[in-house]
Amino acid sequence: MDFLGSSDPFVKVHLFWKEKRLAKWNTSVKKKSLNPVYNESFSFNTDCKDVNELYVMLTVKDYDTIGKNDVIGYALIGEASSCKSGRNQWAAMIKKLGEATTFKHTLSL
Repeated sequence: MDFLGSSDPFVKVHLFWKEKRLAKWNTSVKKKSLNPVYNESFSFNTDCKDVNELYVMLTVKDYDTIGKNDVIGYALIGEASSCKSGRNQWAAMIKKLGEATTFKHTLSL
């Protein structure tokens, strides 16, 4: 959050297999928003046989034109997630491969 109380958040999306990053995406920046909603999608193809070893890391950052982008929070989606919603979304995605799934996540700090 900026010193004036506003934020310009965006989400960095990383796909991992074990600890190796396979792909990355960024969402758009939502200017001056403390409660952004992202209606954006991403998809990926993988040859990985064990989808339980794949996971997606969502990192919400505050975009800064000067200096480093500040981390606001993160969410992990996959079997390894400590959060029930992260495991539930992964199960829904695996069950409906090729179809869109939508979930809301609470960020961890």
